[in-house]
Amino acid sequence: MNRVAMKSTYLRSVFYPSDFIADEQPAFEHALKIAFAARGRLDLFHVVQPGEEYDASLFPSGRSTLERWGCIPFGASAESVEATGLEVRKVHSRSPGVVATIEEHVSAAGPALLVLASHQRAGADRWLHRALSEPLARACRVPTLLVPRHGRRFVDEETGKAKVRIVLVPVDHEPGAQPAISRAEALLRTLGVVDAHFILLHIGPAWRVPRVQVSSESGWTHEVETWEGDVVEHIVESAKANAAELVVMAKSGQRSPLDALRGSTTERVAREVPCPLLVVPVEREAAVAKARAEESEWPVVPALA
Repeated sequence: MNRVAMKSTYLRSVFYPSDFIADEQPAFEHALKIAFAARGRLDLFHVVQPGEEYDASLFPSGRSTLERWGCIPFGASAESVEATGLEVRKVHSRSPGVVATIEEHVSAAGPALLVLASHQRAGADRWLHRALSEPLARACRVPTLLVPRHGRRFVDEETGKAKVRIVLVPVDHEPGAQPAISRAEALLRTLGVVDAHFILLHIGPAWRVPRVQVSSESGWTHEVETWEGDVVEHIVESAKANAAELVVMAKSGQRSPLDALRGSTTERVAREVPCPLLVVPVEREAAVAKARAEESEWPVVPALA
């Protein structure tokens, strides 16, 4: 496969901030798989703190991971990785302000997707440990995939194969869920998923379920599920009960002083949901949709592995 192989228009670039710690591996593997399947670019980024010595070798290894997955031969050269269509860049910046620095570089790089490792801490533990995923997902107005460090994953660590059988999408009138559904569909197409089932979850009476459109591609199905009660609790419980591999939520930002204190609905779900969470900012998606109004559909790009 040469460098001119077709890439996914949506997932042309993936941005992954690395902490240089071992338990970030699941998030890195998701970022690598998505960029590899899209034949796109993966930016690995690290903020060097005062007093820290920068060592590029501490970045998680894309080459050894691709070797383990059987995507390239063992002992392959860097040129072998490039021949797959994947471009990996290692970038660092020295600054005491981690969130602001990452936000600045995300804004400059303009990635199609930001991938973050999520600690899922709650209560006092969140105040005692540095939490980065929530403020980054809030500050960086790009679609963001939050991958729990110790939760369910949809990329197999040994084979690199993607399995996304159940996709849970909370739907409401505000924010509208259609941009989130469209981004989820584009992600599944890029990963080559052919048997996904979308569960459209509405918290409230059945008569208030908003109209949304899900692709009728062969092998994809969907249903509407309605619950009454606390929004966050029922999203998390539905994800557990249905063994979802991916939850997808539209995000319009914090809307009240209480949100600023305890976090938005999306942030509270991210702390408890047992699988990766794709957060889609609706304001940005509206601008993207307007710019691409003449495109009839997202391109279908088969996964390489």
